[in-house]
Amino acid sequence: MIDQLRALDNGNDTYGFVDGADSSNEYSYDANGNMTSDLNKGITDIEYNYLNLPTKVTVAGANSGTIDYVYDATGTKLRKMISTGTETLYSGNFIYEGSVGNAQLQFFYHPEGYATPDGMGGYDYVYQYRDHLGNVRLSYQDIDKDGSVDNSEILQERSYYPFGLEHRGYNGNISAFANSVARKFMFGGKEYQDELGLEWYDVSARNYDPALGRWMNIDPLAEQMYSYSPYNYGFDNPIYFFDEDGNIPLPMIVNYSRVSSQFGLRMHPIHKVYKGHGGMDLVAPTGSNVNAAARGKVVKVGWDAKGYGRYIVIQHADGYYSIYAHLEKSGTMVKVGDNVSNGQLIATSGNTGGSTGPHLHFEIAKAKSLSGVFKKENKVHPESIYDLDQKLHGATNFSYIFEMGFDLFWSVYGGKSGESSDSSSGSEPRTSVNPVNTIDPVGPVITPTPLPTVDPIIPVNPGPPNPTPSPNPLPIVPPKPRPDSGNGF
Repeated sequence: MIDQLRALDNGNDTYGFVDGADSSNEYSYDANGNMTSDLNKGITDIEYNYLNLPTKVTVAGANSGTIDYVYDATGTKLRKMISTGTETLYSGNFIYEGSVGNAQLQFFYHPEGYATPDGMGGYDYVYQYRDHLGNVRLSYQDIDKDGSVDNSEILQERSYYPFGLEHRGYNGNISAFANSVARKFMFGGKEYQDELGLEWYDVSARNYDPALGRWMNIDPLAEQMYSYSPYNYGFDNPIYFFDEDGNIPLPMIVNYSRVSSQFGLRMHPIHKVYKGHGGMDLVAPTGSNVNAAARGKVVKVGWDAKGYGRYIVIQHADGYYSIYAHLEKSGTMVKVGDNVSNGQLIATSGNTGGSTGPHLHFEIAKAKSLSGVFKKENKVHPESIYDLDQKLHGATNFSYIFEMGFDLFWSVYGGKSGESSDSSSGSEPRTSVNPVNTIDPVGPVITPTPLPTVDPIIPVNPGPPNPTPSPNPLPIVPPKPRPDSGNGF
């Protein structure tokens, strides 16, 4: 049993972090790094399955009771049962809740919000505004069906501090028309579990306490980021990094970015043959903002009709370059010679060149000159990421963002190694075709490394966030690069 330090808060104990205990040992963890007790919330025991997901939570004191969870083999939550006699069932986009054995459909998602039964055989449609991190900020409904929405038809308003704790004092009103289950899906679009005083977010692969900015169990990919506490959220920079599924923070290169194809050898989505891929593809509908991953200087704004389409090359320290491709022709917001900062808006995504559908193609290369950026041998391969990590941390000109997260982002999502078949002109190995959206909406693709020379491995879909570092984080021994994957959702 690994014991952690206490949490002390001298502020108001009626909201935010509730300092419900005064002990030198308020938190305890098992050998895997999962929290097993939290005296501040009255949690006396948490049991976990082989995926390190909680299966039973026992609470004592004023909120005494138990919560049981059921998952499928990949870690997708199927059922939540509370000792008070209620249960919630999860079936993809359809969420049911009610007394045990009698759960009724509460809502299902649609692209702009959710729909809930109206009690007369139809559905009421609720629309939501989400910010750049996917946080639900506003829910509204045309209740009187007059074609417009006024203040009385706003069901819920939510604003958050960077690590997910809600603002108080001006947005706590919830309309009687708001579905009691759907309204709990808030920060990051994830479910806020307030039963028995838990006040956690279920972010799929882990559970997160927004009052502490900390996860209660470690990242399934923690060994890929052994330089950092496995309990921190977004590399302690939640403005630029978001963690949509609890596996690893993603930089805000593109809003709602998710990796959809791997580095190296892959099956081409159109031609159905194995070809090299010198970067990775991020989900980015046409017109999405594209942000610089790190500070640097724009050294090329080019056009490649059959490959990259409109693309931008940014030079960073120590000979590193980043490339952003398939951009909108008219969406370029920088020119050669401009100095850019991390997170700066540089372009909008499109469907240009050899794109198989709207997305952002992104690469990193290490070269002595601009001409070398497009040579396949200079593409950064994931098997060298540990050496690269040391080089990046020694480069004083790199931004904090690049040093503290971007290289790690590549170590996990670089996928498998293999030859990049980008030509010397910098084009992707694609011919002009009718655009087809081949982006996988399920989530990042994480694949073993290195890639065998034959019988390429089929990628495995991963799976879901939590905050500030633990006072004494569980030590993790730096591993050798090895095959790994996340649990899907």
